[in-house]
This record gives sequence, structure tokens and C-alpha cells, in this order.
Amino acid sequence: MHRNKQVEINYLHLFVCLEQIDYLCIVNERIREATYTKEFEEYYLALPPKVKEKYDYVFSIMFTKYVVSTKFVKRLEKAEFYEMRVSLGNNEYRTVLFAIDAENFMECRRMVMLNSFVEKGSKQYHAEIKKASRLLKQWEESL
Repeated sequence: MHRNKQVEINYLHLFVCLEQIDYLCIVNERIREATYTKEFEEYYLALPPKVKEKYDYVFSIMFTKYVVSTKFVKRLEKAEFYEMRVSLGNNEYRTVLFAIDAENFMECRRMVMLNSFVEKGSKQYHAEIKKASRLLKQWEESL
């Protein structure tokens, strides 16, 4: 009988935690919106489910928090772009993004997700920034 009472208490605790999470999600209104290039959408759709979950978690932070840690978003050196940073196991996933309506990410309300890649080394960034520049130009021309 004592074991069943403990299980009931654990379920009650779980229910209360889930109710609090639901409340926080409602309270945390969306402060940023994102637009996605075709390249990003294709990359995202091809990701394994666990990686998509992590991307979604980072998106939720980016969309609802005014101040976002450099653990999740960081300005790329010598470029007008930022990178969304997703870590899972030993893999480091990066998405190059552009703040549309502000000089920096923290002040922006709109952004465009340009291209994504699995980080393999610093030399790769140069090619990915060039690709992002090309995609940003195409995106701007399509408006």
C-alpha cells in the first residue's frame, strides 16, 4: 500500500511540473520570428529526430529570450552573420543566420536562417560564410 501511495505522489509531482512548464511557455511570448531559406529547410528535415529536438530547444530560447547565451548564438568574426550553435554528443551543428531588422542579434525581432553544417574545423567557416552571403542575396532579391 505504501508503494502505491509513493507512485501517486510521484505522478502528482510530475503533473504539477508539466502544468508549470505549460504556464511558462504561455508566459514566454515570442519576441523573435524567423524566416528560412530552402537550403535550411532541407537540412533541418533531413536531421535525425534527436538532433531536431535539440534544434527546437535552441529555437525556443532564441524566440522567447531577449538575452541569449553565446552557447546558443554567437557573432561570426569578420562577418555580418551570427551562428546558431547546437551541440549533441560530439557533434557541433551550426546554422548561419542574419539579423534582418537590427545591427545585432539581441536587438533583432526578425532573422533569416541561411545555411547549416556540421562543424569540422575553422577553415570550413570561410566557405560557409560565402555560401551564406550568396543565400542572403538570393533571399533579398526574392522579396
